[in-house]
Amino acid sequence: MMLKKYIAEAKDRAINLINDGKRRSDKLIKDAKVKSDKLMKDAEKVMHDAKKKTSEYLKTGKETADQKRDQIKTAIKAGVDAYKETKKSGE
Repeated sequence: MMLKKYIAEAKDRAINLINDGKRRSDKLIKDAKVKSDKLMKDAEKVMHDAKKKTSEYLKTGKETADQKRDQIKTAIKAGVDAYKETKKSGE
């Protein structure tokens, strides 16, 4: 009789340990999912911000290049016009 009681108690403890283990593992999995979701959102934000900054830098760089190109074109045109004017007056 005592053996049956001991076995029943051991079985109950084993079931409780298994259930506790399941609860803990479920909590760990849930916590890991929450953390991984947050990391993904943070990574997406970093990527978005990086794309935005890169786009802004490219735009600024293109605008600067366009300005320099226009300055060079103007200087070349002025040089060609001055040359033509000098050549005309020398004729």
